[in-house]
Amino acid sequence: MKNYYLLIVTIIIVSCTKQKVQPQNNTNPTSSGFNCDKNSSVVSYSSNILPLFQNKCNNCHSTPGSGGINLDSYSFIKQTILGGQIIPVVINTDTTSIIMPPPPRKHLDSCEIKMLNLWMAQGCLNN
Repeated sequence: MKNYYLLIVTIIIVSCTKQKVQPQNNTNPTSSGFNCDKNSSVVSYSSNILPLFQNKCNNCHSTPGSGGINLDSYSFIKQTILGGQIIPVVINTDTTSIIMPPPPRKHLDSCEIKMLNLWMAQGCLNN
């Protein structure tokens, strides 16, 4: 019986330590074409920002918008991001608070967050 318990504990430990860890490589462009290595990049709403929101946010935040937040147009995205309602929740890792997008969806990576911040710094252009 003792060997049975030892076997179960061993299986549990091994299964917990065998998870693959995917390295975050921000040297490649994001799915929206933004390259994090080029600090001088101009962020395009139509090429970079809109695809990001369509892929990560619009399942829940399109008209009328979950939680009263609608992210399906330039004006709504600009208003929400400049109002400070996006960056705090996409960089949040505190599991007791709101985290966007919620599991099981993938969170924004550091390159995508950098792209949003750069877009804001460039004046949230509709380009």
